[in-house]
Amino acid sequence: MIMYDNDPPHGNELSSNLQSKHVVMIALGGVIGAGFFVGSSTAIAQAGPIVLLAYAVAGILVFFVNVMMKDLALYFPGKQSFLGHIELTLGGRAAFLAAWSYWLIWVTVVAIEAIAMANILSVFIDFPKTPIELTFIFIITVMNCLSVENYGFLEYVLSFIKIAAILLFLIICMGYVCNDFSIVKKNLLVSQGIAPNGWISMVCAIPTIVFSMGGSEIATIAAVESGEDRKSISNSIKSVALRIGGLYLTSIVFIIICIPWTSIKSGHSPFLEVLKQIGIPYAQILMACVIFIAALSALNSGVYVTSRVLHNLAVSGNSLKYFEKTSDKNKIPLRALIFSSLTSSIILLSSFFSYSEIFSVLMRATGIFTIFNYFLIALAARKIKNNNYYAYFSIFLLCSILFFMSLVEDMRGDILIGLIAYSIILFMLFIKERVVTANNIRRS
Repeated sequence: MIMYDNDPPHGNELSSNLQSKHVVMIALGGVIGAGFFVGSSTAIAQAGPIVLLAYAVAGILVFFVNVMMKDLALYFPGKQSFLGHIELTLGGRAAFLAAWSYWLIWVTVVAIEAIAMANILSVFIDFPKTPIELTFIFIITVMNCLSVENYGFLEYVLSFIKIAAILLFLIICMGYVCNDFSIVKKNLLVSQGIAPNGWISMVCAIPTIVFSMGGSEIATIAAVESGEDRKSISNSIKSVALRIGGLYLTSIVFIIICIPWTSIKSGHSPFLEVLKQIGIPYAQILMACVIFIAALSALNSGVYVTSRVLHNLAVSGNSLKYFEKTSDKNKIPLRALIFSSLTSSIILLSSFFSYSEIFSVLMRATGIFTIFNYFLIALAARKIKNNNYYAYFSIFLLCSILFFMSLVEDMRGDILIGLIAYSIILFMLFIKERVVTANNIRRS
């Protein structure tokens, strides 16, 4: 069996000092980033009020995926990430595709969050965005070179601030709606009913939403560096899904009913527009601070997870052994960390051409990667339990999403980007297997 997460060579093990509360907050940190506070504008502008149904469907899917990850965590002995579970159930080739595509997801997320942070600062500071973006990635990379305990504590604090800000936003919106309930009908039906762009626009918004909700899988990766038992970790995974669904859906509901959806522009925070409408003093500055912290937290989680996935790829023989090495003192995979951050830096340089277009395109294209990994998680869960209705429903839903996406010209481009990326990964797998075969022949 190929090693994955369980048995790295002696001296290259990861730390095991994270607590379950850190695991939960790390996962929430990866989920609640700029994709939540800013990226939600893309889905709303695309679908209109019917986007609420899209968020509900995506929320159910993410919940089912987390339930399946919980089942996998309880089924297999030891502490494994969901990537390790895919290898144990579907084989090394499926794990190769899943791990490399997941790494691509998060190096892209790191770039997106850096772009979001630079865009926020550019409102207050007249300075080129690209140097700011690169500086943020450099700072977070340096911070991740410290002990994993310090990283876990920092992420815990940042995630707590984000959740507190969302809860405060919901309380403010609730008071605004209770003061004038007539705005609900007026804003919901501001233009051509609840589905002004057709029902298919709702389906096509789901990949963007699924991607913005993605990140709860980090809990299984961080769990490898946790001292908690499997049952505690599995319960943490499920609780993350419930919190994500509640925060996302209630926030979008209040956004849709508090302001006309036609006033929401892709790439601009709908949360800020709501606070302006309500008349909150210094709304722009307050929201900018919240989005900045959210992006910083997600960037921090992204840098963490890319380094761990690349390290595990090396341990399993699916990447260069060079990335297997961890630091002697803190057990940090420094080589994998630096390489992943450099890759994210290259990706974000594309923001030099167009911020709003790059932000939207990267989110939509990376949504394909997320859908693919969810599909593999569902297949893995079905394999350990034949009558797994969560798995069957998830597979049906994922296939339906891809089918409806193929009917829309713009979305077909996203699918094509995903297919090209997977073709490259498959080519890497082909080269790797040929090299392994050649080495085995020489040894014999």
